[in-house]
Amino acid sequence: MMIPQRCVIAPNILYYDIYGRLEEKEPFREQFLLSVCEPGDLSALRLSLSFGKDMESLTLMAEGKEIKCSPGYGWTCKRTVDEDAQRIHWDLERREEAGLYYEPYLWISFSDITLRKAGIAYLEITCREGTFHEYLPIIKEQLLPRITRFSPVEATIRKGQKAVLKWETRGARKCVLNPGNMDVDTSGMMEVQPAQDTVYVLDAVGALEQDIVSKSTRVYLYEEHMENYLIAQPERYYWGSQVTIFYKAGDQSGCFDLRTDEFCSAKRLEKKMGDDLRFEITADGEVTAYKAAEKSGSLQLYPDEQQVIIRYVAAPMKKESGLSFALGWVTKGAKEIQLFVRVYSMDLNREVYGFCDEAVLLTSENEEGETVWSPVHVTGPAKYLFFLRTKNAQGERKEVVYIYEDETEVGCYDNLGK
Repeated sequence: MMIPQRCVIAPNILYYDIYGRLEEKEPFREQFLLSVCEPGDLSALRLSLSFGKDMESLTLMAEGKEIKCSPGYGWTCKRTVDEDAQRIHWDLERREEAGLYYEPYLWISFSDITLRKAGIAYLEITCREGTFHEYLPIIKEQLLPRITRFSPVEATIRKGQKAVLKWETRGARKCVLNPGNMDVDTSGMMEVQPAQDTVYVLDAVGALEQDIVSKSTRVYLYEEHMENYLIAQPERYYWGSQVTIFYKAGDQSGCFDLRTDEFCSAKRLEKKMGDDLRFEITADGEVTAYKAAEKSGSLQLYPDEQQVIIRYVAAPMKKESGLSFALGWVTKGAKEIQLFVRVYSMDLNREVYGFCDEAVLLTSENEEGETVWSPVHVTGPAKYLFFLRTKNAQGERKEVVYIYEDETEVGCYDNLGK
């Protein structure tokens, strides 16, 4: 009889960067999660990886010693280094308190992984009880090019002045700056002196010529906008990011900051600047200035498809039938959209004492939608974690999590910050 696979690695593709990495910079580090299904009948696990210069080794031995292994609640971890065999073992022991409540999965985090070359490595997993022995493949690939920063130090300058462009990339073999079709370093800065409002485009080229990503930014001249102007930096937004709006309307000028989760969560947001100047911002990213009752100018913000999550709302609804939660999401360029909730019971002191429910609300290809969820199997006080998890075109996992204690929001997390 075949024993079904109990262990899963996510993600099982890890990346390394051999281009544009200066000696003084931190190397590109990866991480993955290992899940072990139904750990209740296990008392000890051994996790092993090979290290060295071979393609089947995860990384070099010296860098393998930097890897951190962190098991979930109720388990301890001890590391053993076998220099002769060029292997590292992590031995996990189950504590007594792990049996106090039911947990459908044991989650184990591996982090601070620095890869060096392509290939396939294997994580070996054995248990003391002898009920399973698994080898999980870890695919190592060169990082696709991506631009982590490309913007001017000052977006608006006087005619004749110079602006400084700064950029940083990962996984890029070379970069090209336009206008001018100039070959530039994969991370650096450059002075430019535009004669008019100018759009600058940075192309980052990867290991293959067809692996190209581009990002644009603008430099504005005050003289081109002396009467009225609206300028956004950066022009592209994602959930929770900050956009600065520079404005001039008549004799009034200045700037203000927008957090995109504010205007994405509302149909319309209004900001007043004095008695006769106001701005209306829609959930679609349109900013319109009104001087007195007349329209003074408008601009359109655009979503960042590398960060992909544009809007996510989790809101409680108390009805006679009990507590429910309304969930809404908008994404752009997202892959493998998942929406799910984890529920933990709380005692009278509001302390979490056990896992009690998990529901997969949605696995969808729809870029946006709405749904309602009710905790029908939950009794008493509880903590709810609402996950929106997806991937961008580069395969990077993006997520936003709302945390509620009953109907009160107590926290929010995302990994979208650049």
